[in-house]
Amino acid sequence: MCMPTKEGQTAFYTINEVAEMLDLSPVTIARWCNSGAIPAYRLGRKWKISKAEFDAWLQERKNAKED
Repeated sequence: MCMPTKEGQTAFYTINEVAEMLDLSPVTIARWCNSGAIPAYRLGRKWKISKAEFDAWLQERKNAKED
């Protein structure tokens, strides 16, 4: 699901990949990226979401829900 990378580089998800994983609209994910709700980086007109940062963000939300 993650974009292929050269060795040593960070892997990134696209908005569409994250939307599919969370079963949400890509528009919703783009809004979350824009607002800073999701850790993401804007490169030109596209958002890139670090796999490691997103996975940590998702784990934090899961842990908070369990408390």
